[in-house]
Amino acid sequence: MVQAYNNHKNNNNDKPKRRSFILPAMGSVIILLQLYLIRLGYKCYLTPPSQNYYEKSQQSPIYFALKQQRKISTSTNRMNSLKVNKTRKDVTIEATFNQMNLYFESPQSFEGSSGGMHSTVHCVGSNHQDHAWIYQSCQFRNLCFDLDEKEYVLFQDPKIEKVLTTQSLRNQTREANLHSKSSSYVYLKSEISTVMTNTTVSIGGINPKWTERAHGIPRLEWFPKIIQEELTTGYYTFEDPDLLWVPFHSIAGWNPGHLVWDEFLPIYTLLAMFDFLGKTLLMTRYTMHPALWATCDAKERNVQKCAHIYKKFLPLMGMDPKTFSTRDDFAFELLENNTERKSKYICAPYGAAGLGMLTDHGKKLHGWEKKDFQTTHNHGRGAVLHGFRDFLMNNVGIESQQVIKKPPHKIAFSILSSTNSLRRKDFKNQIAAVQGAFSKDEVVVTAYQLNQLSLEEQIRVANGCSIFITVCGGGAVTAQFLPTGASLIMFYGTGISGNRLNKDPAPLDWDLFNNRADVRTHWLPYTVMDDKEAIDELVQLIKHELDLIHHL
Repeated sequence: MVQAYNNHKNNNNDKPKRRSFILPAMGSVIILLQLYLIRLGYKCYLTPPSQNYYEKSQQSPIYFALKQQRKISTSTNRMNSLKVNKTRKDVTIEATFNQMNLYFESPQSFEGSSGGMHSTVHCVGSNHQDHAWIYQSCQFRNLCFDLDEKEYVLFQDPKIEKVLTTQSLRNQTREANLHSKSSSYVYLKSEISTVMTNTTVSIGGINPKWTERAHGIPRLEWFPKIIQEELTTGYYTFEDPDLLWVPFHSIAGWNPGHLVWDEFLPIYTLLAMFDFLGKTLLMTRYTMHPALWATCDAKERNVQKCAHIYKKFLPLMGMDPKTFSTRDDFAFELLENNTERKSKYICAPYGAAGLGMLTDHGKKLHGWEKKDFQTTHNHGRGAVLHGFRDFLMNNVGIESQQVIKKPPHKIAFSILSSTNSLRRKDFKNQIAAVQGAFSKDEVVVTAYQLNQLSLEEQIRVANGCSIFITVCGGGAVTAQFLPTGASLIMFYGTGISGNRLNKDPAPLDWDLFNNRADVRTHWLPYTVMDDKEAIDELVQLIKHELDLIHHL
């Protein structure tokens, strides 16, 4: 384009040259407009304005870069990001971390004149109270991991951030001294969201059964270790310049429901809130010693169950299970001709942590007790839940879709979905009643024991449904993948009080499903599900929903 402009400038009478200038200019404007529309969420297919256009303009760098894109990923805020081949071509791979390539960043290559590398942080969610750590989430630049201590670390900038922190502490002391004679005065203090000191997060989701005692919930309060100086000796870093490292503690990863809604959902929310969707995700499970009750490490049996479930479900987060580990059992390996480790630090360009209140239930249970219904945790979160579904499905190569409006409609029963005897239902009578109420031209009734299917098969079953019928609980996690406009019918039972069953209704995970605006959720009690009146109600509800789907 510059060459065409110079030719035009040098020869004002050369009309063909003038046309060659105008065409590239118009083409560049079109491409920039398409790029802008992509960021707004529209799908644009970037094509040259003519077959020989780029031969004349010597290949536009904008279009050439766009040709390298893999795919467009959907984000909650509808700002799509281009996934490109994100590897550095000019580095020497010297080691691997969980089979991910590492190279050594020598001190000579550090940016800036200080001769060192430092980290930065930005935290959100504070409520300005002592327990703010439960609500806070943080993003990092240059989040590092100490291979010897098996702990995450940040390197503080001594010239700017350390000075700012010291000045803030002085102001707090001055404020306190100024009003020390007033017993009723609550002194004010500076709260800066981008300094490392006096900032903590919850490394994982919260199980209220852990209690507020010191050996329970407070153990989740966490922050990387702060080293009050820059790193000047070099470090290993990932070949992928867009790698995002997320350390997290698992509530109960052996249960698919807890895994998807107490771990995957809050991590997705982290990605969305910090505009990290599209980056390469590396999740590492943060272990605690001793383990908290009911977690992956509480029993050897749980360790094995968690390993199996993570291997099956991690592709939903766009991760190769081979790259997953705990902070204890990672695999660091030097490659050939590298006989000595050069640093104990591995640093990722990006990091994020703080799952606390980002789970589907916050500090309450899923609906077992009366107090669980006193507050709503997911109100207004419908767009996030919709984006979460699309994110999971895109990561395994399945396109989410709208419900099919024309018959025959697919009605799927999820049978024997729970290990709990009270919730383990075969829906035999309900299946027979629905089959008898509709012709095969209207409805196709299917039944699946979903835990016998692969993850991809489960997703495709749900994604092709008009109506999905199941019992609430962890076995209902497949309902996460229902198409927009589908109906979900959940059967539920009674709750607990003090670890004993009571007669109060317990529609488990109600707070999540009742706030999904893309799916219509209905609750029916399984305590009377085989009564004639209850079966008639189910059939009438299905007729009602099919009519509604027809008019979408």
